[in-house]
Amino acid sequence: MRLLRILIFTALATLCSTSFSATGIKKGGFDWEKAIITVEVSGVQYDFRQPWSRQPRQSMKSGVVIRQGEILTTAQGLDNCIMVRLQRLGESRWWEARVKWLDYYANLAILTAVDDKFFVGLKPAQLSAKAPDKENLHIVRWKGANLEARRVEFNQYVVDESELSSLNCVQMELESVPHQMNNPEILVSDGKVAGLTTSKVEGNTRAIPSIFARNILAEQQKGQWRGLGYFPFYWQPSQNPALHQFLNLKGDPRGVVVIETSQLKDQRDIIKPLDIILEVDGFGIDMMGNYKDPDFGRLLLENLAVRNKFAGDIVTFKIWRDSKEQIVKFKLPKFSYSEQIVPQQVFDKEPEYLIIGGLIFQPLTEPYLRSFGNDWRRIAPFKLVYLSSMNATAEMPSLVVLSAVLPDYFNIGYHDYRALVVDTVNNFTVRNLSDLSKALKSPIDGYHIIKFQKGDSIKSIVIDANAEADAMTRILKRYNIPSASKISSK
Repeated sequence: MRLLRILIFTALATLCSTSFSATGIKKGGFDWEKAIITVEVSGVQYDFRQPWSRQPRQSMKSGVVIRQGEILTTAQGLDNCIMVRLQRLGESRWWEARVKWLDYYANLAILTAVDDKFFVGLKPAQLSAKAPDKENLHIVRWKGANLEARRVEFNQYVVDESELSSLNCVQMELESVPHQMNNPEILVSDGKVAGLTTSKVEGNTRAIPSIFARNILAEQQKGQWRGLGYFPFYWQPSQNPALHQFLNLKGDPRGVVVIETSQLKDQRDIIKPLDIILEVDGFGIDMMGNYKDPDFGRLLLENLAVRNKFAGDIVTFKIWRDSKEQIVKFKLPKFSYSEQIVPQQVFDKEPEYLIIGGLIFQPLTEPYLRSFGNDWRRIAPFKLVYLSSMNATAEMPSLVVLSAVLPDYFNIGYHDYRALVVDTVNNFTVRNLSDLSKALKSPIDGYHIIKFQKGDSIKSIVIDANAEADAMTRILKRYNIPSASKISSK
């Protein structure tokens, strides 16, 4: 009898945690069946170890109707997409859709149906304008013809990199949800959208808060979307009292110390090394770099670059410099993957490559590094991983790497070479594949001389420019490669 009661209790608890009729979901009185949408994305996935190859990719996630004719979802999976389809109301029919707007940095996208009839009978949901009730959070999605709601436990708010970029912004951290719900889903609370789940980090689920999305969408709706800004400087905590004494800051320890400003470009006189940042837009900064956010509590100051701010907006800093408080105005630069010498993402374009005598050259990008495996930061060649942490400069905006060699008699002796960063070819500096292509038009005494950056195990290699064309015909046929090069026109 005791065992039977335990089994009944367990079954009822499970039912309450997943049933759409759960009290927490009904609170607010919104009919989520008319707002939650199933999204199917079909696209192309590229292999950055063999950049000429590709394979189909398909993913499923959820969206939510937020305005007439508009469905909010994450930008995840929408890169290189070929077809987007939608399901509504638990029906079996699929409707053709298109991407109306997206921003990879914010990881947000708006979809719309090609046929306006899709929206008949649907009802837009509201995005919460405040932090949701932490005790009343549910993930809601369609599972077949049934709407499933599962309660999730809130852990904390964190400021961390976005799922698709290194841009820091506030995120909700939730207790890990079941593996069946790993795709981006809709988080709801009190009859409103509380956020969009994105990923799992160290066993916990992350979500974009609705407040963050709401501010961006309001700007996008005006047709004034400028992108997100960021603070392009580095700081350190100021816990040690000696640091304050050295900079003549009296009183309790507070603020953080700027230590690196090389990426400030034309604003280097506004924020300088050894400045102590005391306030940002009126928010006091403690000695660990946190401020008290009125919505989310204690957060890192990086979030103030995206809190109701966008690229081009002015941020007011109160700093301690030259033994006195000063007020400076800082213009937020637009965050871009091109700011990094090794771009973090390469979206909506085929991988670039150029093959010379079986030697495969590619731009050095993080997607290439990720091809070494999930633990690429440890597995990939150390020098390439180190370079991925560096910012682009005018002298070195990007890099080209000899990624691998297709073995052939023509390149005998070189077939074990890989992951070498190119410096010059035929005495021409090479920073991208266009540079490389131009350099190959000027062989030296009938040979191509390829030199690599200092620190690589191999300093240079030489190939016969006159025999290379015949070798390439053989190599492309042998390895079934459609073309010897793919170089962007940009």
